[in-house]
Amino acid sequence: MIARSVNDFVERTQGGLRPDLTATFVTHSPTALVDHPSVEVYVLGSRLFKHSAVTCEAATTQAAQTVQADVFLLGVTGVHPHAGLTQGSARPLRG
Repeated sequence: MIARSVNDFVERTQGGLRPDLTATFVTHSPTALVDHPSVEVYVLGSRLFKHSAVTCEAATTQAAQTVQADVFLLGVTGVHPHAGLTQGSARPLRG
């Protein structure tokens, strides 16, 4: 499955996450997880992009590099074979 974001992943996981799921999520996009009764959510931070309810830019990228995860979902605005990954902000992803 290809998911565009944590929100998309939650929606596409057979109608959402199981109500009895106990898990920890580290994300830049927490909105789909706030109402779940038994998951713990850590938000990678910098500036919040209100139009998409995500954080990005260098501080978020740097924080993501310290996470050791069983499953890692990466959302990007675009993928180019030579330029690499892009985001929807004029600020660089690397600090």
